[in-house]
Parts: sequence; structure tokens; C-alpha cells
Amino acid sequence: MAANVYDGIYLNGTQLPQYLELKTTPVSNAAKNYSLNGTLYIDYMNNRRVWEVKWGLLTRDQVQVLINLYYAQYSTSTPISLGIPGLNLTANVYMVMSPDQIKYNGQYSENFTVVLEEFLAIS
Repeated sequence: MAANVYDGIYLNGTQLPQYLELKTTPVSNAAKNYSLNGTLYIDYMNNRRVWEVKWGLLTRDQVQVLINLYYAQYSTSTPISLGIPGLNLTANVYMVMSPDQIKYNGQYSENFTVVLEEFLAIS
């Protein structure tokens, strides 16, 4: 699901800059096991969601806010609280990004993306 309108995204109560693209992907947690005769057995556990948020252009200060949120999940050992009021969504998430791989063009970072993985399963 891709959202084309600005719903507003909040991480730990901090409103993020307007995004360019928001993708939601459901992920199934399942274990596949093959027997010796080749029969496939699947144990379905649950589903969770993953959100990919992409920005076209962010300032160094805006990127620093995201970096601070990223490191806070490690220093506090707590998940990040995600809120998207326009989608009536709240969830605890784990933020995935590579702060060491961020590239700047002067004072801006282009095509910046973070991935937010749901902390608890939805089913």
C-alpha cells in the first residue's frame, strides 16, 4: 500500500518531515520444513507489518533527528512508538537505517529512506 497524501508520521511523539513515499508491506512469520521425502510442512505463526518511509530531500538537522531516534532505541532498550493519525495507526517499531552510509550533497541528503519493522505481531 502506498500513500500519496501526507498523513503525518510521528516517532516517539516527534513529527517527521513530509515524506515522498510511504509503503506498507505485510510480512508472514512462517517456518518451512521439508521432510526426507520432499514433503513441505509450513508452521504459520503470525503476521507483522513493515513500513518504508522515503524522503526526497532532508536537511542535516532533519537527518540528525532520525539518527537520534535510531540510536535511542538501543540506549533505552525500548521500541520506537510509531503514529500515523491519517491512517489511524499506532504501533511499536524497530527502526532500520545505516547512519554510516548517509551521503550529503552540501547541507542536504537526497532520497533518504528508513524502514520501520513492527515490534509485535498483529495476528
